[in-house]
Amino acid sequence: MSQDLLLINGTICDNIAFCQRDASDAQVAAAADAAEFIAALPAGYNTVVEERRFRLSGSQRQRLYLDRALMRAPIC
Repeated sequence: MSQDLLLINGTICDNIAFCQRDASDAQVAAAADAAEFIAALPAGYNTVVEERRFRLSGSQRQRLYLDRALMRAPIC
C-alpha cells in the first residue's frame, strides 16, 4: 500500500491552508511547524509546489502534512 503524501499544485501556503482557504498568512505561519525549512525555500511560503516543478523530500512533505493538520485542529 502506497503512503504517498499528495500536495496540491500551488504555493506552500496554499498547501498548509488547504482546508481553511480563508486563513490569514499569520494563521498559516503560526501553524507551520516546518517554518525553518520553509524559510530556506526559494520564495518561502510563496514557493510553488508541483509534482514536476519543485520537488520536496519525503520528510518535507510530511512536515507540510503535519502543518496542514495543525491548521485544521489548532492546539489551544
